[in-house]
Amino acid sequence: MWRTKILTLNPEAFPGPLAHSVIGRGLSKWWNLEVKNIRDYSKLKHKKADDTIYGGGNGMLIRADVLGDAIDDFFETDNPNKPILYASPRGIKFDQKMALDFSQKQGIQLISGKFEGIDERVLQYYNIKEVSIGDYILSSGDIPILVIINACVRLLSDTFITKGDNLNPLNEESFSLFDQELGALLEYPQYTKPRIWRDLEVPKIFLSGHHKNIQDIRKIEAKRKTLLMKKKFNNNKDV
Repeated sequence: MWRTKILTLNPEAFPGPLAHSVIGRGLSKWWNLEVKNIRDYSKLKHKKADDTIYGGGNGMLIRADVLGDAIDDFFETDNPNKPILYASPRGIKFDQKMALDFSQKQGIQLISGKFEGIDERVLQYYNIKEVSIGDYILSSGDIPILVIINACVRLLSDTFITKGDNLNPLNEESFSLFDQELGALLEYPQYTKPRIWRDLEVPKIFLSGHHKNIQDIRKIEAKRKTLLMKKKFNNNKDV
């Protein structure tokens, strides 16, 4: 079973959306979630877990002593197959390759920051990997953690494949397709009923039943979509 542990100041945020749909149905079956409140480890008055920043600065930091005690008690600090992650905008950009790597481990252990984050010494002492879901700021690390877990759990083999079923929808989605020149490809356009909607028709090739031709056009469309997005991100320069 793939196991996830979370240290947060907002334990009520979990499992949240992870309790729904196919991922929610797999909770406690092929993946497990444990959540602890960082404040439970505070020995201070009113279970205070944060404090002002040395040298000045806006906001508060989660204290090293409180968070350190929480990590020592709750996390497996010496298990490389259960890496400790901290959701941070300055971290390594989280992507599909990283999600696949984490999904192939025994699980992940995550720290959710709040306010201005956590004391830097905690990151150094436990050699914690900082991971970012994008170049923007959120009010806490809970939302990035939900994103990271969702991306990993849906890659577990039991999530989408039942025994004896060879059809895996993950094989043809965005970033799972690969091209020698472009690298990971975006997913091709897809269509469903009705065949005609507001004068827009499903391309006839997808109604032909000719699977080889359909696969070929899907690869072409995936490359076209990827090239188009790369040009947009590069201000319409040739890629």
